[in-house]
Amino acid sequence: ETNTKLVDQSPGDILEDAELLFDASNGRVGEVAGIIQLAAVEAMQAGSERLDFRRLRSSLDEERRRRSRRGLESSRRS
Repeated sequence: ETNTKLVDQSPGDILEDAELLFDASNGRVGEVAGIIQLAAVEAMQAGSERLDFRRLRSSLDEERRRRSRRGLESSRRS
């Protein structure tokens, strides 16, 4: 959290989203850093300068749905 350098991010704010972060990482510690980096990039691009795991979560969920659809389509063709 201290490495994100987001203007509106206060120390400890990330704890408010601990459960959501845990769910998004599927409980894998190695995934957490990547998710935080994605959220930081998204915050900077959006101009919010604050981590928003809910917005990131919806993006991740949409990507999972796309992958799932592609998997279903390719299995139907087989």
